[in-house]
Amino acid sequence: MGTASGNLVYIEDTSVARLFRRLHRGMRIKSRIVLVLDSNRYLLRIQGRNLLMQSSLSFKRKEEIWIEVQAVRPKLQLRLLKIKGTQHRAENTNVVV
Repeated sequence: MGTASGNLVYIEDTSVARLFRRLHRGMRIKSRIVLVLDSNRYLLRIQGRNLLMQSSLSFKRKEEIWIEVQAVRPKLQLRLLKIKGTQHRAENTNVVV
């Protein structure tokens, strides 16, 4: 789980690793913006796990979105499909976590 070196301790989040094993290309997932960090960084909740997301699109806190997994490795790439209660946004816009 974690390793100590001197007075530094880090924790490996095995639950996020399990999430990545469950994701596969083409999967469509309902998710939520948990927190807006700055103009292009967000905390995104996917299947009970929070991930840091960068996007050129702007979102609001608590906004529900539908995403499609484009790639899992080497970086998780997501495509925005729909925002709850609004029209579809540009389908070719990539969201990278």
